[in-house]
Amino acid sequence: MDKVYLLYEGDEWLSNSSMVLMGVFTDTNKLKSAAKELIEQRADEHLDVAKENYDFDEDATEGDVIDEILLELFSRRSTSGWLTNYSIVEVETNKLEEI
Repeated sequence: MDKVYLLYEGDEWLSNSSMVLMGVFTDTNKLKSAAKELIEQRADEHLDVAKENYDFDEDATEGDVIDEILLELFSRRSTSGWLTNYSIVEVETNKLEEI
């Protein structure tokens, strides 16, 4: 069976109606690269939230926040508490045998 990884972006609660499919991947290295690029695009927004709601120092950088979000995403398969959150869903394809 082949595995496919779906990268989603959603609202603060990852509600179903907010989920937007951002990419489909078969390679985890490409998934990580794309997730990092996506999160970097929203780095300003995430940095503001980090300084207001988390234990980040005032001199925390966008890189610090990006690393924290990526760690959370790949260890839990989703993020929480940000204005924009991310989720990774692993799907197995070709489950049915050929007839």
